[in-house]
Amino acid sequence: AYYDPEFIEQTGRKKYTGYCTDLITDFSLEWLDRRNQEQPFFLMCHHKAPHRAWDPAPKYRNLFADKTIPEPANLYEKLSGRP
Repeated sequence: AYYDPEFIEQTGRKKYTGYCTDLITDFSLEWLDRRNQEQPFFLMCHHKAPHRAWDPAPKYRNLFADKTIPEPANLYEKLSGRP
């Protein structure tokens, strides 16, 4: 779910209000603020948005509505037989 997703936490599943990418980013930044500054850390921040069904955040839904984005010249290039 892109909108109002459920996250799996140590205590179980919890539903949050918002867009998944914004929520994951906020959770990551909050964790960085709370971490022990004296210890090394490793943070993996994975976003769902690059994966299907490509639903944008509401604030970006109509970002290109009045724009024409040209197709690249090689869009329909034949790739068969190429290494």
